Amino acid sequence: MTTDNEPIVPATAEPVEYELTNFKYGMQALVDERKRREIRLIDLEEWSGVSMNSLYAWTSGVRSPTLVHLCALAKPLGFEVILRRIKP
Repeated sequence: MTTDNEPIVPATAEPVEYELTNFKYGMQALVDERKRREIRLIDLEEWSGVSMNSLYAWTSGVRSPTLVHLCALAKPLGFEVILRRIKP
């Protein structure tokens, strides 16, 4: 479990890519990572700048995150969001 002063260390697991055309799928990956690392929601809120209310709305499917919010949430969990050109 992390404390308020402890930085988040990137996961040691192999990198995995998630298709974000369905934000709910991407959000579930982030939620799973938060739980795997035993990160408290209050800490994630502080580190990402994303409110717990928004997190609840996104994970329940009531709202979808903007790309800016998704990136802000992904970074402290050890993910990066990459824009890649589709091969023709």
